[in-house]
Amino acid sequence: MKFLYVTLLLLGLHQGLLAQDIVDPKVAKSLLTPRQFEVYQESLELLKQSQEKSLTIFYLTTSELDLGAKRFNASIYKLKQKGERIEGKIILRGFPKDILGFLQAIYDKNTPGAIKIHPPIFRAFNVKRVPAYVLAYCPVGRNFAFSDCDNKFLASGDVTLSDFFSRVGDFDKSYKKYYFELIEPK
Repeated sequence: MKFLYVTLLLLGLHQGLLAQDIVDPKVAKSLLTPRQFEVYQESLELLKQSQEKSLTIFYLTTSELDLGAKRFNASIYKLKQKGERIEGKIILRGFPKDILGFLQAIYDKNTPGAIKIHPPIFRAFNVKRVPAYVLAYCPVGRNFAFSDCDNKFLASGDVTLSDFFSRVGDFDKSYKKYYFELIEPK
């Protein structure tokens, strides 16, 4: 009988049933070995993270526009310093010839950031001209599939992140706060 409960517990985890609190952690602990319970808890945490989404801005660009990418990183960093829960990702269509030079040009020592090379994002939005911004809500964590994001707004053209939030704020006033935080002097 215990084997049946353990099997159901693990199947429930695999199928995402735990998201609905079907299995009580006390029951799981009594049925599983310590190592199995540890894996169970880690899986629960990953499941929780995959369901939680945060504001994510994708900056679609090319390696030739390194100054814009540097400004984008600085703006995302400024919003984070002000306590905003936001992620910024620089997305390149292809691999830069001088990747080291590009990285040195866009990242200051104290300003972290994320860069990804992902041509399908450009195709998904039919982006022909860069830079472009995409406002989305994506699963929390470093590894996620772009298809899991809820994309809300796209704008292209030579604009700053503050300009982008100003334009988005014209459609949804809740984003105006980011515009004002970015234009506020340090």
